[in-house]
Amino acid sequence: MRTFVLQQSARIVGAGLLWVSAVSASEHEALPVTDPDATQLIADMGAFLADLEQFAFDASIRYDAPSSVTGLVEIQEQHEVVVSRPRSLKVSLLGEGGLRVAIIHDELLYLVDPATQRYFAIEAPGSLEESLEFLITSVGVPVPNADFLYDDPARALLGDVIASDYLGVVPLDGAPAHHLVFAQEGLSWQLWIDAATHPVPRRFVMTYGDLPGKPRFSADLHWDLNPVPFGRAAFAVPGRDALTRVDAPEDIGAVGRGR
Repeated sequence: MRTFVLQQSARIVGAGLLWVSAVSASEHEALPVTDPDATQLIADMGAFLADLEQFAFDASIRYDAPSSVTGLVEIQEQHEVVVSRPRSLKVSLLGEGGLRVAIIHDELLYLVDPATQRYFAIEAPGSLEESLEFLITSVGVPVPNADFLYDDPARALLGDVIASDYLGVVPLDGAPAHHLVFAQEGLSWQLWIDAATHPVPRRFVMTYGDLPGKPRFSADLHWDLNPVPFGRAAFAVPGRDALTRVDAPEDIGAVGRGR
């Protein structure tokens, strides 16, 4: 998993949002250093996702946030992602902080907060992957499940893995899925890949074993691999004519609100 994603996650933990899986640090010793079946399944999934010209998915997100009363408290969010390669992406995040929307299209990056009726726009650098990294690292907008959106998802996911295991095919919400577990320094994660039709990730769970309370992040993903062809309207800024443009992302209220 990419270094900048982990660094971002550590910052988010302090602010109240986190991405997280379920193999504790004490269990790492039981895992083989590398399981070729697990690696191959990730490679197959990554190649399939990278070849898609357009797709969409929604994700039901649960994550642990710090609480002065209980130590950790569970937060829920709903995310919707629309991708049209080579340069268009829309991410909608609905949670306790309200609706936030990030759009990369026509060589521009937009952040929109419908509640404050403001938006921010800036030139999007380079490729879709470069723009996505810029959105996360420079603008400060978290994009859970971002590893699945890169040009090479397998490289993004496996870069820091030190141990892995393939647990076989298991039932997941009434359909078969490959169950994989991975460990890296301070972090462990599980992935369920569809075993019935297309090799897409259906559930993703992470655990930060080195953090107090071992907070977790989980995402259940539902894919649309044959969407109606996306036109310009799919990536238009919603209600743009009624919005006020601001000069900095922190001025719209969407960055960090509700976390």
